[in-house]
Amino acid sequence: MKRKYALITGAAKRLGREIALNLAKSGYDILLVYNKSDVTQTIADIKKYGMSCEALKVDLTEYEKIPSFMENLNNRGYFDGNGLLVNNASIFMRYFPEDTTPQILDEIFRVNFFAPYQLSRMFAQYAESGSSIVNIADSKISKNGTAYSAYVLSKKALVDMTLQFSAAFAPKIRVNAICPGSVIASINETQECFERRIEKAPMGNAGSVEEILSMIKILHESKSMTGQILYADGGMHVLTGEI
Repeated sequence: MKRKYALITGAAKRLGREIALNLAKSGYDILLVYNKSDVTQTIADIKKYGMSCEALKVDLTEYEKIPSFMENLNNRGYFDGNGLLVNNASIFMRYFPEDTTPQILDEIFRVNFFAPYQLSRMFAQYAESGSSIVNIADSKISKNGTAYSAYVLSKKALVDMTLQFSAAFAPKIRVNAICPGSVIASINETQECFERRIEKAPMGNAGSVEEILSMIKILHESKSMTGQILYADGGMHVLTGEI
């Protein structure tokens, strides 16, 4: 049986860690991309499922280096088999347009858009036919809220990239995106504030990590789904105004 692997950015903690563990449990070798986080426990937990885990320290703000990084992985045989690239790493910062300096704008777009762009185009070059890409966006893209100005714009660009690349890389590589709601509390808010906010969603919740994990598997394993933008937010994207 052909080897399965997943290259996941921001996989050391929060949603990225859950994606890595879930895919390892399903028989995927994991290429764990991280920068400053401690990956020791995540690696140990992945290996409990009997799968290999290669921790790859990469500063995604230096997206100019990604082509050589991906070429090196290819030369070492990491892209042999059925592959999945999950562009999950993200910088989430609350800045209104008037507070967004050129430095803040540049940093957010480097990680949230320019790095996924480079990773995706190089993955499409090296990965075997039938492999796929899943981009993790945000349900905030359905609105034009100003509180997270640069972040929202970077995720809008990521979704447009998903649609463009799904056409550009077909039929070899499929490209899809998931737009989660507030499935995990922000590090800057209390659990009470988090719960009060997600209660405003039409379904009374903002989706779950488990739903996102299921969506990733469906998108990757379906041989005809490409250019899909799936919302996992309890219907938050259909409401008007910011939540």
